[in-house]
Amino acid sequence: MRLKKRQKRIKAGKKRCRRRTAIKLCVRPIVNRYFYISPNILHLANGACLPSHHFNDDDGNKISSFPLVARNGYVNLFINGVMQEGGLYDINPEALELAATDQQIASGTTIILEFVRFAAKGNRKRI
Repeated sequence: MRLKKRQKRIKAGKKRCRRRTAIKLCVRPIVNRYFYISPNILHLANGACLPSHHFNDDDGNKISSFPLVARNGYVNLFINGVMQEGGLYDINPEALELAATDQQIASGTTIILEFVRFAAKGNRKRI
């Protein structure tokens, strides 16, 4: 019954239907990695501070500072391929600061910082 009424309105030129729009949301991660190979043993009894200019990006270029950690992202620290606990390090644009522990990092060990943030893009589409 409704269909017949709608067809009559359309024929009569009276459109009462609203066009609806849907938003197609695409979320993609943006990943930046920075690498450092320790030339010497790092003793962590008092903690350690590694300046950002010692790190290289994925292309092998030296960087001047770390990006800011966005609200829509996170940072992972890998030492010798093992992800570290969040409370063991702090990052600011100038340096990576490692917390004081009873351990040491051997020379030749790879330290990787992985910055991940998410970018969302929406497109309106009429349905």
